[in-house]
Amino acid sequence: MIARQQVESTATRPSRRQIMIGTGSLAVATMGLVPWALAQPAGGYSAASFAPYIGQGFLVTGDNVNTSLRLIKIETYPRGNRPASLRDPFSLIFRDVSSTEALPAEIVEIAHTGVGRISVFLHPITKNPTYYEAAFN
Repeated sequence: MIARQQVESTATRPSRRQIMIGTGSLAVATMGLVPWALAQPAGGYSAASFAPYIGQGFLVTGDNVNTSLRLIKIETYPRGNRPASLRDPFSLIFRDVSSTEALPAEIVEIAHTGVGRISVFLHPITKNPTYYEAAFN
């Protein structure tokens, strides 16, 4: 009788695998609720996409960021042995002209009327807390 009760009770409990799948599905579903997740992926852009906007401001928003940064430079890097299907790597260099406090390194959304909204990882690049980089590999 005890063995039968154990079998019946385990049959109604979810397995560890089912719990992990459910937890993973919940995590993926809630990721869609984060505002920056609604931006375009950065996959279709090249350095040339941003070149016309050097010297212009980009709205930058994230969990801990809500400011405007000026695009001051685009740095391009050698392709190396990358497959032709991958873009040439480049970085956008921004400057915060309105603040001397460092912004945290985090995933943010950058927005400009010419390129739309894009989610990128933005981080400080010098000891001077007003220069930031968004790398595109």
